Order: sequence, then structure tokens, then C-alpha cells
Amino acid sequence: MRTGFPVWPVFAIGALLWLASGIFIVNPGEEAVVLRFGQYTRTVGGGPHYRMPFPFETHIVENTQMLRLVDVGVAEANLRAAQPIKVAQSSMFTGDENIVHMHFSVQYSISNLSKFLFKVKNPAAVIENAAEAAMREVVGNKKVESILTQGREEVQVRALAILEALLVSYDMGVRLHAVQLGDVYPPAEVRQAFIDVASAREAKVTIENQAEAYRAEIVPVATGTATSIVNGAKAYQQTVTKRAEGEAARFTVLAETFHKEEDATRKQLYLQAMEEIFASQGLEKVIFSKKVQGSVLPLFQVNPGGVKAVQEPAISASPKTPSGK
Repeated sequence: MRTGFPVWPVFAIGALLWLASGIFIVNPGEEAVVLRFGQYTRTVGGGPHYRMPFPFETHIVENTQMLRLVDVGVAEANLRAAQPIKVAQSSMFTGDENIVHMHFSVQYSISNLSKFLFKVKNPAAVIENAAEAAMREVVGNKKVESILTQGREEVQVRALAILEALLVSYDMGVRLHAVQLGDVYPPAEVRQAFIDVASAREAKVTIENQAEAYRAEIVPVATGTATSIVNGAKAYQQTVTKRAEGEAARFTVLAETFHKEEDATRKQLYLQAMEEIFASQGLEKVIFSKKVQGSVLPLFQVNPGGVKAVQEPAISASPKTPSGK
């Protein structure tokens, strides 16, 4: 004032800078809450925004799309160096009265920023405690063998459902994504017994796989053999049936012909039978005329295997011839 330099431009520039301090930018994937004298007023999304300068209004920015992680329990590798409270958090009592140590994680994101910031004092701690309670409820209804082996997926799904119901009742503005089991291991005192059980189970699975492979190999062969036998039986059935039908038809025709032409049919059948007899190979045939038929004596040839009757021509008495001839 004494030098005559005006002061109002300084105040004007300071006022402009103070007013400009209310401008803030929210990045994509983030949200911001605006507080007026410490009281929540509104939530804004991505982009440039303006609030009243401090001390009238302030803002808090959080990434609401980022997956956040809460660890519960202690991994087996860190068990000795862990704090006693974390070790106690890992120890859980199973439904068959065994103790198992568990380390798992909970993945979540922010669904309502104002509730997440102002509903509870420490959201991560609340989620950790609720996750431990949910897991203890699940483990308390399961057998230790199932938890250590094939039941892990079921444990994760059930724990997620219980934890989600708890956090909904808390209304703390979070969205759960997964409960992921990490290390699940028995206490050191009984670890060898569990290892033996696991080895026996693996041997059982190996034997079952070998049996399944043998079944897959032998069943198609047996099926093919059975199909071949069935097809052969069907073909034989058809052959015998057709042959029997043909014989029956032939007999029917012969019967009808016999009734019509009895003498001719009888003679034809006789000739066919004689033709078959004379055409057979290896059969010794002796033919006699009617004149000598009554004069033939049967002779028997004795063989080592038995007696075989053979008809051979043998004349008992020579016919008389005129004298001089």
C-alpha cells in the first residue's frame, strides 16, 4: 500500500487458484465420493468433476473394478514363521473330529463405494473374519479325507455361498467373485498317516484306470465275437429252415404225385434209391440173378474189430449139365 502497488490482483489470483482446486478427474474404472464438511453427499464416475474447494468439500477416489484379495490362514511353507494368531486361524475342526490346516483367499470388488467406505471401519478385516467363519462352518460338516482330496471344489462353492449371504446381511457394498483354496494340510503329528492314505488312494486309482483300460480293450473284442456267433447262428438257422421248408415242399409234391400215380411214383423212388446206392464210393456191391439167389450161402469174414457180414456168391450145388457137354 505504501509503494502504491495494488493488492487486489494477488487476491484475485489466489481466489482463482482456490476455486480451481475443486476440479478433479476420475479415471476409467474408478469412482469418487464427495464429502461436504465430512458428510457424504454424492458419488461420481469417471471423467472431470468439480466440487467446492477445501474446506467446504473433499473427495475420495477408489478403483471399483479392481479385484481385491484377502488371505485367510497361513500357507504350509510359512507356518513356522507365522504369527500365532494366524496359525490359530488356519486350524479348523472337521466333521469327523480331525484337525486340518487351511490357507485360502477371497476375491472381491467394490459394488457401492459409499457403503464400502462408511458402513464399516475396516472392510478387509470384516471380510477376513466372515470368510473364516464361513469356512469353519463348511469344514465342520465335512470329513477330513474329502477336504484333502476330491472335495476341495465343493468346499470352495459352499464357503462362497455362506460368505456371500453374510456380506449381504452386512450391506457393506462389496461383490464377491471367488473363494480359492490354497494349501490344505494335516498337522505334522499325523502327516505320515495321511501320506500313507493318499498313496493307497493313488494306487487304487491306478488299478482302477488299468482295469478300465483292460475293459475298454476286451469288451469290443468280446462284442465282436458275440456278434459273429449270433450272425453265424442266424445264418445256420436260415439255412436249416430253408432246407427243411424245401424238404417239406418236396415231400408234399411227392405225396400228391404218389396219390395220383402210385405205381410210377413208387418205381421212380426205387430207381432214385438204387441210383444213390450204386453211385456211392467205397461200397462193395455183389449182384445175383434171380436164378442163383436161393442157392447163395452167407459167408462171414472175421475182422479184429468185429464180424462183418459179406454177401459173396457161393453155389451150394452145381447145376447138372447134359452128358457129353
